[in-house]
Amino acid sequence: MRELEVFRKYLAENKLQENEPNEDSVRDYLAKAFNISPDQVALSPEEAKSPTNANEIAIATAFTIFGLVPIILDGLGWVINGINRRFLLSDSEKVELEKLNIQIKSKEKELKDVNKQDSTYSDEEKNLEKEIKDLEKEKEKRFGSKLGSIFKDAAHEVHETYLGPIKFLLSTIAWTASKFGKKIKIQDEAYRNKIAEIIYAVIMISAAGAGVVSHLSHLTSIQPILTTIVELAKGGKSIGDILKAVITVI
Repeated sequence: MRELEVFRKYLAENKLQENEPNEDSVRDYLAKAFNISPDQVALSPEEAKSPTNANEIAIATAFTIFGLVPIILDGLGWVINGINRRFLLSDSEKVELEKLNIQIKSKEKELKDVNKQDSTYSDEEKNLEKEIKDLEKEKEKRFGSKLGSIFKDAAHEVHETYLGPIKFLLSTIAWTASKFGKKIKIQDEAYRNKIAEIIYAVIMISAAGAGVVSHLSHLTSIQPILTTIVELAKGGKSIGDILKAVITVI
């Protein structure tokens, strides 16, 4: 029941914007998407324990994760809109942010190499540290107003605000499938959490570009595929297309 509790906490702590969900709207949305009655949607493991005749459900996707992508994205439209309102950068801004991050990373590598070669605090180290600090200040000045909550070490707050509701929607789909005796991959919690992190990362990268990747280090289970997500986003792929591409390889 952890997912439902997190979702309720989100609803309690965040002022709802227009079209953002509540428990009833999630139940109604999935009922319509799966052509079932609202009382057949399971919002918790406890509700999933009341079985329903599997023959009553008519789901063309057969609950495959690939087929569920459009339903999931439609149900998470408010999350996508919320992230875009908060973090959306223009294409040129995305390029500039990525350039700054590359410069910072390069200077940090130089500093690390110098530290290995010389145990004393040299002028070169001092200069490199100043260059890194100046680049960080430039990044904060140019992008801090849009990405401040990530840049200022509040990634956990951003993570919970958007990842929690994503997990809740996926869990509700999994529990509803169980209620109908369906076996689907997202009933496995570890896999479901990975899918949720992928969805969150795809939405964030689509909004803010490759430059935001260094601030997604808390998404530990999907680090190996972040590069793929970035390349697909740069290629102009839609959020749905990116999800379908990366989901097939995990």
